[in-house]
Amino acid sequence: MLSYFDPGSTLPVPFNLLTLPQCIHDGVIYIFKLTRKELYKKTRRASSSQRRDHHRKKTELRKRMSMHHINVMTRIVKRYVLRAQVEEAGGSNTSEADLQEIKHDISSLRYEVIGGLTRWDSKIEELFNSLEKQKTEEGQIQISTAVAQIERKSKNERLAPPVLDATEINK
Repeated sequence: MLSYFDPGSTLPVPFNLLTLPQCIHDGVIYIFKLTRKELYKKTRRASSSQRRDHHRKKTELRKRMSMHHINVMTRIVKRYVLRAQVEEAGGSNTSEADLQEIKHDISSLRYEVIGGLTRWDSKIEELFNSLEKQKTEEGQIQISTAVAQIERKSKNERLAPPVLDATEINK
């Protein structure tokens, strides 16, 4: 029996001369892996100063992380201790009574402030009224002096002979 496929071929005889996309893909992957190995070897040969810097940065990062962890743990412990102290001091019953007392103090302070404001309002109104009275009295005085000045001017004009301008003479 005649076989269309040679051993190790994936295509029949006339088509096995062409390269397959799978072969091209495998070749690109192989080249990529080779270049990656070369880059890894170069970075591995890094100088000792670079390695020390890298090690120093890692240790600093670890220290910062541990300090952050310690800070978080101390906050949690403080919160737990505070909550335990509050519960030990009397629980929720005393805190509710304290809250009621504080509410009462706030409302009484509110009424005191409102009373003080009404007293100040009445004093301010009295001051405004007295200022208005003074202004009207001063205004009346100014009006009476202005009327007196006008009357004097009119008397002076009646007594004095009219003065003619040069333009009036030529007419």
